[in-house]
This record gives sequence, structure tokens and C-alpha cells, in this order.
Amino acid sequence: MRNQLFLFMVITIFAKTALIAQQPITGLVIDEQNTPVPFANVILLKARDTTMINGTTSTEEGKFELMNSSDKPVLVQVSLLGYKDFFSGSIAPDSATDLGTIQLEVDTQMLSEVVIRGELPLIQQKIDRTVVNVQGAVSSAGNTTLNVLSKAPSVTVNRSTNQISMMGKQGVLVMMDDKQMRMDMPELISFLDNMPADNINTIELITSPPASYDAQGVAGIINITTIRKTGEGWVGSYSVNTAYGDHAKYGGSLNLSYQKDKIYFFANASGNLGNLVENVVVFADYDTTEEQVLMDLTSARRPFMGLYTGEAGLDYQLSERTTIGVLASLNIRDWTMDAISESDIRSTETGNFIEIIESVEENFLFRTLLNFNFRHKFSETSNISLNYDNIGFERENPTDYDAIRVFDDGREETNEFISDTETPLDINVFKLDFSTASSEKLTLETGAKAALSEFQNDVEVSNLVGDVFVEDDRFTDVFELDEDIYAAYISTDFQVNPKFLIRTGLRYEYYHLDLSVLNQGQIVDRIQNNLFPSISLNYMKSEDNEWNLSYVQRIERPSFLNLAPFFYFYNQNTLFTGNPNLIPAILNQFKLDYRYKRLNLSLQYTDTSDPIFNWQAVLEGNPEALVFKAQQGEENRVVAFTADLPWKINSWWSSRYNLLLNYLDQIPIIDSEPVTERNTSFILTTVQSFDLGKEFNLEISGELNSAQYEGLIRTEPRPTLDVGIRKRFQSGASLALNVTDVFDTSSEWNFVGDNPQDDIFYDWLFDNEGPIVRLSFSMPFGSNIKRDKRERESGSEEEQRRLN
Repeated sequence: MRNQLFLFMVITIFAKTALIAQQPITGLVIDEQNTPVPFANVILLKARDTTMINGTTSTEEGKFELMNSSDKPVLVQVSLLGYKDFFSGSIAPDSATDLGTIQLEVDTQMLSEVVIRGELPLIQQKIDRTVVNVQGAVSSAGNTTLNVLSKAPSVTVNRSTNQISMMGKQGVLVMMDDKQMRMDMPELISFLDNMPADNINTIELITSPPASYDAQGVAGIINITTIRKTGEGWVGSYSVNTAYGDHAKYGGSLNLSYQKDKIYFFANASGNLGNLVENVVVFADYDTTEEQVLMDLTSARRPFMGLYTGEAGLDYQLSERTTIGVLASLNIRDWTMDAISESDIRSTETGNFIEIIESVEENFLFRTLLNFNFRHKFSETSNISLNYDNIGFERENPTDYDAIRVFDDGREETNEFISDTETPLDINVFKLDFSTASSEKLTLETGAKAALSEFQNDVEVSNLVGDVFVEDDRFTDVFELDEDIYAAYISTDFQVNPKFLIRTGLRYEYYHLDLSVLNQGQIVDRIQNNLFPSISLNYMKSEDNEWNLSYVQRIERPSFLNLAPFFYFYNQNTLFTGNPNLIPAILNQFKLDYRYKRLNLSLQYTDTSDPIFNWQAVLEGNPEALVFKAQQGEENRVVAFTADLPWKINSWWSSRYNLLLNYLDQIPIIDSEPVTERNTSFILTTVQSFDLGKEFNLEISGELNSAQYEGLIRTEPRPTLDVGIRKRFQSGASLALNVTDVFDTSSEWNFVGDNPQDDIFYDWLFDNEGPIVRLSFSMPFGSNIKRDKRERESGSEEEQRRLN
């Protein structure tokens, strides 16, 4: 720790020695009635070719300020739907400029045509994150949020192990609108797989989060921002979609807002439902203390999913500088599944038999969020925000199993058993943030946070004995958890000169976990005090050459549902569950980024101590069963290289290519002994976009995954190809047709595990539904005067991933 802090201070002091002021460009935007125009788009462009450098929006008083970091002449564009664009004259480099008052003229032709669109680039690279503009992709229309996320650069969604990784590392913190999703990872993946991407605005990939974010999440943060329609009066949009693979699926969404004077109200709602198809094939060869077992298993799973979401918020402006707000959201997932599993088992002790299990599973998830917030601006450069969040989560997961075994000698054995999990969870979060610019070159942010969580997880597995269900002591218990996290942070931005920016941060977190089990008493009483330093150095040599060097330390605490296990049985001796014995993992990450014109290159090294490897196989219980659960490791080192290149071939054909290369040095612990696994992997993606004219757009995207590795698990290579076409209408409506997994290759996930220390080998194949054809239609309505949504976030942005 001392060495890390020493290095942190030395780099910071060294970097600050070059401090000189950056030059601002300021102005005031008004309309033809001389009224200030808020939320106008203000963009700094290269004078030579009008390429965008950076941008901002005007304040509620119509004022704006841009920082000119260019060494060549620039110009400023001011735009707002319903008005003619304003362009300044050429501005000399390295010069402070006040553009004075800019009066926008109403564009009568634009108003009569109702809708004028501006396209953002698909990918935008910022100092600490990559931003994917979802609405810029044709294939997003009518697609699911999970499919769009899986196409984001350096992101992998592994449906066989139900994990999301970024830059080759698992442990991603997933947020939506700056609020963590309070779901375990399988449920989160299912949630995103049924959420329409029509509601998504951007996906932010934050690989080096600043100190203002929680330290949780060793792979970084994925923040999904939804669309909120804004404008004077009532503004909104609706969409409907249908899809068909092996079965039909239906959905729709509504986005609505009202803005007038001091009031801003918004509401969003969506519903999606349909039948799904999942097929599982397993081969396993393992030795227990009493027998050798060979198993061939096939499982046909037929889920029905209903996903319903709702959100409403209200802001009231007490004064020009003070706003209070309330936000409420609701997520309901109703999952029911009929499944039939047939296992051909060869056992040296039990004998040879066929086991058939019919199961009926219900998985009901109910999540609520209530947020109260207060925001005050002391000045244009100084503000404070207060947030209180209450997050409620309840999960009910009863499953009934009917099993029959038919032995080679004709004997039959029947068994009926049940598993049930009830998990109520309550979280209260208090958050304070303060930001100020003490000078033109120095911005300071500081804040504090308290997150208080408690839940009870009642887990039961019972076998029918006679007419009575008798609890199985191997799997039945009641878990109670109390977790308190107190945090404080400070971060600074130093604009060195127009070319050099330094961002430093330090976060302190106090962590107390108390986990007890009814049958065992207290099993965990853990207190941790951690300091998490971060630093980022950004050097823009020229408009076409930019460097960024960053260091960050983060932590991966076990998910709540790993601490409070669930159970799912494929047969009586093969199951998935959690692991309450996991401890937090600590990550140190160094990252170097370079941009030359539109080419983005990145080299990242991470070293994680006590890493968590998911879904590793062990033999547990009496009698022993094949159990898949997260396991602790000794170390996980990853070297990742990425290259991203957009290429505009001609006026109607543009393309993008992304390459991720990983070298992994992983050390899982097997039978208390470290085992070293060294592997390499790659992911190659491309998007080809075609403007066909008459508002028709075609998009073809492909991805090739080599074998991917986690601990002792190898996921086999997978190619995929998706195609989409979209038609836009003058009214603003759009109609899109998309086909995902055209050749039925990416829906199959095959992972293989080999654990010679425990004599366990297994080969799993998860075959999901594919290809799927989707048709969607969306239509905006309401006011023509469009304004950017007001920025708001709750205090629990980082809490919800712990159920991931």
C-alpha cells in the first residue's frame, strides 16, 4: 500500500509541474425574443474539415463554455431542433474567445417537416471511457439490449456461464442510467435479453473509473443510458416489436415527458413476453471417493418470460440554482419453465441406469427503487447534490422435480424433490457530492457515501419420503447478511495546457460484512479498510495524435447471491449453486491508450489477487455430487491489446473493425493447491453500414471469438453474423427488420472443463434459440422543440451490480 501511494504521489507531483492555463471559448445563446436558450448543442469543430473535437450544451441561462485544446484553427457550431444552425468564424488556436450573444433564428422549414436528425458517430473515445451511440446502429432497432451490448468493443457476453466480461476480465459492474442493476448475473442477462434496445441511448464502457465511482468491479463499469424524450409541453415516443425464432415474442414501450417552466416530468414503461428455447447436452467423467461415473445428459428447457418495467420522475426548480426531484422505478420478471432432462449414467458403485427428471421452475423477481434528490448550483462552476435511495429486491424461486431411474436389470426408483429460494433484500444509500472549479485549470470533486444492506436468504431442498418432504441437510439453510460500506473520495482535474490533462483521485472505503447461517451460526465477520488510488494523464499532441496513461485500483466483492446460495439441479447429482466462503479480490490496472486520427489503440495490464473464477466443478456432499460454483483463485494476470478503426469507404459505405487480443496467466486453487493456466485468445468484430438512399440503411455485423478461458473452463470458438435494414420516414417514424445469428452459430455455447487433480472432466453445450427475426416500429410524438435530457443520477449508482 505504501509503495502504491508513493508512486501515486510522485507521478502526480511530476505531472503538475507543467501546469499552464487552457483557453476557453464562451458565449450566450438567445432566441428571437431575446430569451436565453437552454440545452442548445454547442460543438467545437476543426475549421479545416468540420470534424468534431468536443462539445457541450448551454446552461438553463443560455451560457456555454468550451475548452479549446486544438493547435489549429477551430470554429463553433450552435444547433437546436427548430432553429437554424449558427457557425462562428475561424478562431485562432491557443486563444481565449468570447463569442458574445448568439441569436438563433427559427427554421420554419424544419418545423414544418417535424423532424431533422443528426447522426453521432457509432463509437466515441473519451479520456476514461468508450461511448457506443446505440441509436446510430441500424441493427439496434427492434433488437435486444443484450445483443447490442454483446457487440460493444471488448465486451463478451457468455451465455453458457451467464457472465459478462470486458477487456478479457470478468467482474463487470453493470449500471443503467447511473444506477446499479440489483440482479444476479443470470437474471441480469435474462433481463437485458428481453429489454428492447429501442429504449437505449448509449452504452458507456468505463475501463478506468474515477474516484467518484465505487471501487467495486475489477473489470470496470458498463453504464447503459436510456432515452428520455424532452421538450416543451408533452413529448414522447412509442414502439412495438415482434420476433420469431422457434417461438413468437412480442413487446412494446412508451416514453413520455412534460416540461414547462419549473417542472420537468418523465415516465417510461415497457413490456416484453414470449416463449424461449434452451437445449443442454452434457458429458461428464468423474471419480468420487466411492465410484467412477460416466454421464451423458440431455435437457430440453422451455421457458416463458414476461418482463415489465416502469419508471417515473419529477424535477421541480425551486430557483434558478436549486432543483429537487423524486424518481421511482419498478422491474418485474416473471419466469416459468418446463424442463425434461434425461441422463444415461454408468456408475461402478450404483450401477448403470437411465434417469429422467421432469421439472417445473418458477422464478419471480420484483425490484423497486425510490430516490429523493437535491441539487444546488452555487455558481456556474460549483455545485452540490444530495441523494437518498431505497432499493427493494425480492426473489422467489421454487422448483418441483419428479425423477425416475430405470436400471439395466429392470429395477425402477422414483423420487420427488423440491428446491425453493426466497431472498428479500433491503438497501439504503446516502450520497453527497460536491464539485467546484477553483480556477480555469483546476476542478475539484469530493463526496461521501453510505450503503447499508441486509437480507435473509431461505434455501430449502427437500425429498419426498412417504407422504412427507424431508429436508436435505446438504443444501438447506437460512442465511442472514448485514453489510455496511462507508466511503469518501476526492478527485481533481488539472488542465495542464491545451494539450495536457491530469486527473487524480483517492477513494477510502470501510467495509463490514456479517454473514450468519441458522445451522452453523456466524460464518463471516469481515472488516476491511481500503484506499483506492487512481490517476490518468492525457496528452493531446495534436488534433490527430492523443495519448492517455492511467492507473487504477479496484475491488471485486462477492455477489449477494454467491454469499446466499441458490440451487438448480440438472439431475439428482449435478447442480449449480453459490459459495458463501468467497473473499474480495483486489485488482491493480495500468492502461495506455493512443489515438491517431480515427485509429484507437490500447494496451492494458491487470493483476488481480484472490480472483473469483465462476462455475468451476467440484465434488461435494455425502453422497458426493458434481457441483458447479464460483471458486477462489490465487492470481489472475491479463495483458489485453485492442485496436479500433472506423473506415469510411465512400459516401454510402462505412465500416468499423475492432480487435481484442488477450494473454491470460490464471492461477485457480484446486484442492488447496495453485494450478497455473496460461492461454491466449482474441475477438474480432466488424460492422459494415450502407446508405441505400431514400432513408434506407443496411447494416451487416460479424464477430469471431477464439477459445475463451476462465480458470479450468475453456469456451470453444464461435462465429456470428447479424443483418439489419431500417427505413426512416419524414414523420420521424422508423421501421426495422433484423436477423440475429443468421447461420445459427453464435447461439451455441460449448464449454469444456478438465480438472485432473479431482479426476473431473465435463463438456457442456448450451444451445439457445437462433436465428431470430425481429420486426419493430417506432414513432415519436409531441413538441417539435427538442432539448437534451436533464442530467440526474441517484445515490446508488454502484450498489446494484452486487446481485450480478
